[in-house]
Amino acid sequence: MSFRSLFPTISKLFSQQSRQTLKSSCQKAVKPLVFSSVGLLLAGGVTWVAGDQLVKRQSAEMDAQAAEFFQQYPPVESNASARSLNRLFEPLGIAAVDNGPKGEALSIQSSKSYSSELSRAIRHYFRDQRLKAEGSIDPLPVAIQSHLADHAEALKQVEMHLRSQPAPVWSFNSDWFTDFDQASSTTIGIRDIHRLLLFKALSDHQKGQLQDMTAALEAAQVLANAPAKRPDLISYLVSLLMLDNSVAVMRHLDGLSPEITAQLLTYDQQQLSIDRLHFENWAFQQALSKGLSKPNSVEPMFGTAARGLATIPMLVFERPYVLLSTINSARVQTAIYQQLPGQTICSFPPEDIHNTVTEALPWWNILGKMSAPSFVEQWRKGGDRMLTAELNHLVTQAKALASKQGTWPETLPDLTSNACPNERWVYEVSPAGEMSLSFSREFDWRVNDDLNPARYIPLTYSANLSNSAGF
Repeated sequence: MSFRSLFPTISKLFSQQSRQTLKSSCQKAVKPLVFSSVGLLLAGGVTWVAGDQLVKRQSAEMDAQAAEFFQQYPPVESNASARSLNRLFEPLGIAAVDNGPKGEALSIQSSKSYSSELSRAIRHYFRDQRLKAEGSIDPLPVAIQSHLADHAEALKQVEMHLRSQPAPVWSFNSDWFTDFDQASSTTIGIRDIHRLLLFKALSDHQKGQLQDMTAALEAAQVLANAPAKRPDLISYLVSLLMLDNSVAVMRHLDGLSPEITAQLLTYDQQQLSIDRLHFENWAFQQALSKGLSKPNSVEPMFGTAARGLATIPMLVFERPYVLLSTINSARVQTAIYQQLPGQTICSFPPEDIHNTVTEALPWWNILGKMSAPSFVEQWRKGGDRMLTAELNHLVTQAKALASKQGTWPETLPDLTSNACPNERWVYEVSPAGEMSLSFSREFDWRVNDDLNPARYIPLTYSANLSNSAGF
């Protein structure tokens, strides 16, 4: 008899015995499984309740502190000067300020007047001027000259208004930055108008009309002050872009008054960046807290839709985790920012700030560790732009003194750095008639690469007296 022929009988016997065994085994196994599952659910429930209470208590504390913080930034309405400028900007096809839903939402699109050719010409022109550490300003490309000619009258009206009327103040409300459902205010359009005023000044310089050049630069600086005075980080970064563009071209100009370049030194950019980072820190924490407190907020914010029952643990535990992470990050960053006043990028390297932040964050706050580097970078930008503005002013001083006396001055009035008080600028004049300026120290992080070949303006400059047309 083969095994195959015995299989039905054996199978029948095994089936009868196995059913009893399986039933007995299941009864023994299910009991601890049921108790362990209940235990896990109870443990999870206790953890959730404790976490939820902790989140509510800490959120209430943060809300009270945030309310006190934002009291120093009450809502502001646009003044008459800003409203008039909005109308003057219309022929230029640029919306200077696009505010939240309660502000003056402007619908002008920059693309109406900024063709791809013009945008490329502007981008390449500033890049080339930034990279130069000597020589005269490059002539304006044809595309830029044509654009200036097409909008000469409108730009002249903007310039006259900025020089003769009160400084513009556009509306502001901190609520636009503490609620994800409201559109944030952006001042990037001011940067575009500012660039046109710089180009007008460069066009006047090429024509030898130095008085007109000065007027355009003065108007440009009045406009640049508007975002610099706003407390939000976005406006601050826009103001740094304008400072960067000004420095990129001014140091190559002849016949420029040092009083103009001195205006770029008005703000302590390092302290300003700390203030703006404080605002961003509180605004983000409040926006996320408000967002997560709304019904069904986790699903759209964290993409938990269409996961079936698997979303239940995430919906239960994700919300308190994100809130606790944000609260913890806000507190750590606030403590770090409070240590920064009085420090400089020379005395307190940015990488030390990053290490301090990441070490202060607990192991579980992964979200906080991911966001730390981006905030540190903004503080470094402020210090770096202060240095380039100082170099710009010293170059202009040297050129102005040389134009009066026919030779380079033996020294300059003040070579101490305000951005880095323990450092100074090195000024030298060679027997061959070349002036050179350089910073007394180097930075490892000031490196241009293929992805951003003009990220940093050189902290050195040289000029030859015999090649300067303005002397």
